[in-house]
Amino acid sequence: MTRRQTEGSETWKRLLEWDRGQKASERMSLHIVRFEDYTCIDPSHPLGGKDGKKDAVCLRDNSKWIVACYFPRGQQDFKTTKEKFKSDMKGITKNDAIGIAFVTNQELRISEREEMILCSEGFETDIFHLERVANILDNPFNYGIRLDFLDIEMTKEEQLSYFSAINKPIEEMRQLILRAQKSEPIKIELEKIRDEMNANKESVKSEPRYGIPIERSIYSVDPSPLLMRCSYCNYGYLIPGYGYRNSATVGYGSNMFACPKCGNVEKRF
Repeated sequence: MTRRQTEGSETWKRLLEWDRGQKASERMSLHIVRFEDYTCIDPSHPLGGKDGKKDAVCLRDNSKWIVACYFPRGQQDFKTTKEKFKSDMKGITKNDAIGIAFVTNQELRISEREEMILCSEGFETDIFHLERVANILDNPFNYGIRLDFLDIEMTKEEQLSYFSAINKPIEEMRQLILRAQKSEPIKIELEKIRDEMNANKESVKSEPRYGIPIERSIYSVDPSPLLMRCSYCNYGYLIPGYGYRNSATVGYGSNMFACPKCGNVEKRF
């Protein structure tokens, strides 16, 4: 059994020497663009038929795009690839789209990609060239697609990468749950303290202030008392410090007063 090539060369070579026909190339291309966050993908006719100048329509950032794929066997002359791209570009206006995702197994230099983009006449262009497609298929999440369309099984090293990749979101979720569990007692304790403070605050506000009989003559120490007369027993009494509104009086039963003789509580508005 011949050992497969390493360093991504196996995927690269099998893509370049494509021998699986148009049906497989279109279906694989749609998996590739889906991985790059294209959504609502609607294939045309992978098994053959009039496709309206596109292999699929899809959405990207809520805008309509078309998908076109080009998978000849072996490296073609750049002029041939460019002409195929220009032909597929006509499908943009025909399908009321804003751009094209062009998926190919051809090796394209940076300058060649830039030249193709210049042919786009202002439309959005996303070129999936050989290196980019191979890189996507060699991602651990796409090993299944690679096996299906290129018949490349996972090596021992790739198996480790695969399980590490699929376990990463599970581990992240586990850590979030642990942090939430650790913080829950603290949250409960803080809420308990807050409720106790609010309860104390309400109880203090509802506690009346007892007046002082007038005959005790508090004018020498408090020149601004509040004179009150009990509505029940008609007894007169004073509320010291009411005029100052300082820290000793404000907020502590400041509008509820109790008669020192009969205990009748009255509220002053």
